[in-house]
Amino acid sequence: MKACSIMNVILFCVLFTFSSCEDNSPEQSSLITVTGEAKTKSSSENGENPNDVAPVVFTGNDIAWFNSKTGEIKFRESFNPNDLELYQNLHFYLAGDHLFTVVTYVLPIHSFASNDLVLYIDADGKCYLHDCYPLSLMEILPEVKENKQKREVAWNKFINQLKNEKKLKK
Repeated sequence: MKACSIMNVILFCVLFTFSSCEDNSPEQSSLITVTGEAKTKSSSENGENPNDVAPVVFTGNDIAWFNSKTGEIKFRESFNPNDLELYQNLHFYLAGDHLFTVVTYVLPIHSFASNDLVLYIDADGKCYLHDCYPLSLMEILPEVKENKQKREVAWNKFINQLKNEKKLKK
């Protein structure tokens, strides 16, 4: 009888130990989804097909971290940011609700300007979410500040979600 009691104590200790271990399960699926709108669309007679579904370009799972001060977004190695050049607009969603749209993909060689949110990829391949392109427009165009204010609530939701997913770098 004593051996049975000792085995029960050992079994209880083992179960207690395993139940109190850290959660080592795979990373939870992110609630952030980004879909893309191609620069050139295949067209039907009226120019658009309402049955077309925008492809998911990346999710929050592809984000390693985001620096809210600089706007740098670091992607995991499994994602190639250069694939983004296929898209004119990137629509950011949180749990299916639209947050904001990145209006274009920008490289340092581009000679156009944008007064709204862009995904900028510098010469070293680092990616940034910038409020405009070039950044000097922030100081001279009131539309840049207005656009930033319009998306402030959605932007804060995005930042809070990244914080919840432990992907916010300060």
